Amino acid sequence: MKRKMIIVEDEKIIREGLMQFEWEQIGVEVTAAFDNGRSALEFLHTTAVDLILTDIRMPLMNGIELVKNVRKEFPGILIVCLSGYDDYEYLRECMQQGVKDYILKPIDKQELFQVISGLTEEALDNTSEEISGEAGDKESSAHIQNHAVQQALEYIEKNYRRPIKLTDVATSVCLNPVYFSHVFKQQTGVRFVDYLADFRIGKAIELMEDPALTIHTIATSVGFFSSRYFSETFKKRKGMTPSEYRNKK
Repeated sequence: MKRKMIIVEDEKIIREGLMQFEWEQIGVEVTAAFDNGRSALEFLHTTAVDLILTDIRMPLMNGIELVKNVRKEFPGILIVCLSGYDDYEYLRECMQQGVKDYILKPIDKQELFQVISGLTEEALDNTSEEISGEAGDKESSAHIQNHAVQQALEYIEKNYRRPIKLTDVATSVCLNPVYFSHVFKQQTGVRFVDYLADFRIGKAIELMEDPALTIHTIATSVGFFSSRYFSETFKKRKGMTPSEYRNKK
């Protein structure tokens, strides 16, 4: 099932460019686009959406005001902000309001896809936590669960260099995505999205042993299609940038 998303961006060229992206590749459908937050908020009162991709600086109602209203009226909607390098104070306020992630302009399509894929899979992981163990027993035995997770780990091992969605792995082991997410965490102790990120970071650290490889090359070699997003993910997990980690060794 595709995630419904709206785009809120006052610059026409950027807005139309975003609408041309191949969103179906990551299971997202753009249902509407607006040039200000007020129109977007009015749309939300009549139409359900899962995601909002919004600029911060806009007329009538800016991104911060939109975020505050959405958080109050539609707390389940995921929000990603588009930000310029000089929008730090605005961006910080958005993050304090519960914005899940942000993308700096100029927009890197692969980075944007990776961020939004990660957020939707994280939401799916969170939904899976509501499934009781009793319900899991009815769907399959512990032996089948172990087998499915083992297959999933092998799938990650073989395919981590390319984009991987939770739904892809669930399909490969013939399980419902929400149920698969529940089983994966039950068997491994971590969420699928976290396991995949840590696995890729581990492979990146192995490649750092080769001084001839640049950080960008390493990032793309382990499935990160933006070195900037790779650096941000690496720092979240290791407490330092890839370059800092490499230099300390």
